[in-house]
Amino acid sequence: MIIIITLCYYKWYWLLFIKAPWIVSVGYRILRPLVNEKTANKVVIYSHDQEEWKKALLEEIDADQLPACYGGTMTDPDGNPNCVTKVINIHEISYLIKQF
Repeated sequence: MIIIITLCYYKWYWLLFIKAPWIVSVGYRILRPLVNEKTANKVVIYSHDQEEWKKALLEEIDADQLPACYGGTMTDPDGNPNCVTKVINIHEISYLIKQF
């Protein structure tokens, strides 16, 4: 499963792919020359090495704002480290769009 995290402030700031299969990395290497350099520098792809991507997330996001399952300290009120009440699940959004 690929997890995509974007940080957006005033403009699109950062796009991080974590747990990405090798094909995503290869595909991006092929497409990168076609993308504006400023935009290309905002895309980061990590494989399944949790140490590496958790460290990268904590460099950009405060630990209290990051779910525990991604290396932070935030949990749901019931203690769930996945923060299902706070994190938007893209699969639920795509399901809702299909139903609309």
